[in-house]
Amino acid sequence: MADDIQNLDSSPILRIPVNYQGDISGEMQYFRDVLQFMGTTQKLIYYSDSKYPRSYQIEFLFEKQEKYEFLEFWNNLKGEFSKFWYISEERSFELVSNIESSDTSFLAKSNNFEEVFKGNERVCFRFRNGDLLTRKIESITCDKINDECLLETGVSFDRNINLEDIFGIFYILPVRFEEEVCKIVNESKEVSTLQMRIKELLGEYPS
Repeated sequence: MADDIQNLDSSPILRIPVNYQGDISGEMQYFRDVLQFMGTTQKLIYYSDSKYPRSYQIEFLFEKQEKYEFLEFWNNLKGEFSKFWYISEERSFELVSNIESSDTSFLAKSNNFEEVFKGNERVCFRFRNGDLLTRKIESITCDKINDECLLETGVSFDRNINLEDIFGIFYILPVRFEEEVCKIVNESKEVSTLQMRIKELLGEYPS
């Protein structure tokens, strides 16, 4: 097969090799306002996470060739000045059943998605053969009893997808690097560690 990239714009995708899943670590943070109500016996703190962009602190390993490819990607973006698409490292959805090529929706474990759904989310299917497939989530219908959500994409998948074909289903986010520099430590002649911070651009999802 081949990649099927839809519902994104022309900004590049940062691709992290699937075989690096054991070496990727990340910490997701929400930018959020804290409203503090005084005059009570305890401070009442109200969080509204779902309205705020995600921020990632990421560290992962590169072999020599991947390091050079990332540095070329960084230079082409001019560091923090250009937008790109980032496939989040946490598996966001667990597919419940196979997908037929004509399907315009898929069934997944809910993962509390109903609580944070904004209406602009894109997901990326990463296949074990290296292919990517992206879709926008147009609407959701959740079954709280079975802890499942039917996610409607409005566009057919144009391929049969079996559970064993999928490495994972992830958010794919429009982001920018938060810093002018990234930190690469050469652990050996062949392996390097990369550290970087990125921030989701909520206002830059395509319509």
